[in-house]
Amino acid sequence: VDLGTMPSRGCKVENILAVSNAGNGIAVGLATTVTNCSAYINTGHGIATNSGCAISMCTTYANSDNGINTGAGCSVSACSSNNNTNSGILTGFAGTIFNCSARSNSGVGISAAGFGTRVDNCTAYQNLFSGIEAASGCSVVECTTRLNSLDGILCSSQCIIRGNNCTSDGFSAGDGAG
Repeated sequence: VDLGTMPSRGCKVENILAVSNAGNGIAVGLATTVTNCSAYINTGHGIATNSGCAISMCTTYANSDNGINTGAGCSVSACSSNNNTNSGILTGFAGTIFNCSARSNSGVGISAAGFGTRVDNCTAYQNLFSGIEAASGCSVVECTTRLNSLDGILCSSQCIIRGNNCTSDGFSAGDGAG
C-alpha cells in the first residue's frame, strides 16, 4: 500500500497484510491512521508514515529497513516490531510510543529520534544496538529493557528517565542502563 508518494492525507488504512514488497510495505501521507496491519519481509520500511499519523495494533517483521518509521507528531501504540534490519520503531520529534515491543532488531529497538518524544510502558529485548535511544528533551518512563548489546536506555540531554527496569544490557559494549 503506497499512499506516501501521493498527496494523501486523513486516510484510514486497516487490516492490511503487506508481504515481500519491493520498497516499503505500507507507506502513508499526512494525518493517516494505520490500524491492525502487518508488514513482513519488505525491502524498505515495514510501515512508513509522514507527520501527524497514528499507528496502532500493528506488527512488523524482517523488513530490510526500520520496522516502523514515522514523521513528526505521530503516535505508535500496541505495536510489535521484530527482526528488522535497522531499528524496530523510529519516530520523529514530538511523538508518542506507548505499550510497544521491539525484539531482535539489527539496530536500536525503539528510537525516539526527535526532540520531545515520550516512550512509555515499552519493552526492548535483545536488539543489536541499544534497547531504547532518546534524543534531547525526550521522556522514557516505565519501560523494560533486557539483553540488548549496547545500553538498555541511551539518552541525550534534558531527558526524563524514570521507573524503568534495565537488566543484562551492555554485554557487547556500553555500560548497561545508559
